[in-house]
Amino acid sequence: MIDLLKHWVPYKLIKQNQEYFFEWLYLGKNHFKEPFCDQTILKCKSLAQNSSYLKVISHAQAVLEWAEQLDSVKPLAMIFHVSRCGSTMLSQALTTVERNIVVSEAPILDDILRDSDMPEHLRIQLFMAVLKFLGQIRFENQQHLILKMDSWHLMYLEQLRSYFPSLLFIVLTREPEAVLKSHKRNRGMHMVPNLLPASMFGSTDDLPAPEKFDDYAAWVLKKYYSAIHHFCQTDNNTLLCDYNLGFQNIIKQYLEITNQEFSLEESNQVASRLQKHSKNPDQTFSGDTDMPINVEDLEGVKQAYILMGAVKL
Repeated sequence: MIDLLKHWVPYKLIKQNQEYFFEWLYLGKNHFKEPFCDQTILKCKSLAQNSSYLKVISHAQAVLEWAEQLDSVKPLAMIFHVSRCGSTMLSQALTTVERNIVVSEAPILDDILRDSDMPEHLRIQLFMAVLKFLGQIRFENQQHLILKMDSWHLMYLEQLRSYFPSLLFIVLTREPEAVLKSHKRNRGMHMVPNLLPASMFGSTDDLPAPEKFDDYAAWVLKKYYSAIHHFCQTDNNTLLCDYNLGFQNIIKQYLEITNQEFSLEESNQVASRLQKHSKNPDQTFSGDTDMPINVEDLEGVKQAYILMGAVKL
């Protein structure tokens, strides 16, 4: 049975009558090369195996059983970020190294983490089982699985650390004005009121009015900075990196901590990718400096950023 599942991954969580099922996706010869996992999913949906009106669905228990038989690589690092701070550039640079399987913001992992009805023991089991499928050894020389999480998964740092006591967590940050200007140009879903539950970010006592988009984005960003600060005070296996450090320095620290080296060819591939737009390799990044922001508590966000930055390895 397990041979039949090569190149297949569970990619969508389905809940029905208090039971959980997974819909499957055939990857074929596709790698996780796109900037975001949902782009890879969309690309794969055009394959014949995914084009039938009949969907491939299994019970969650089957996923748990099949995962135990799977030949897969273990996670090497998990990337967290405040958004618009270079996490996509970092993950894309690491994607150029063939031994890495880099999965960026997989919707299925978010589905599992955010299902409020799921018992915690089952959540852990399903999360780990899905990781084994995402890290399935499908091509030669694949050795490491690197996960880039969604920005709001910063609010799950403690929970995910309980899943992975010794895994390297990389947390990317950036000064608030740059992040807010980028979202002013093109807002991510977490920066738009009511697209994600505000309670996910913690106490809502100081929640801005929903029509104040800039203030809401600043409120979310402040929650991110506070979560990072709180976590890093006690965690000893987190690499906290700011955008202004530069990607060459960030990658250098990553290599030192994970005890890896790039060959000359790999170094050239990484350097080449760093010269391109992170999300659109065919475009040139023009920046967001011309975007005005109107934030009532910008100083409070800046203070949270400064406090967070005081805690490092």
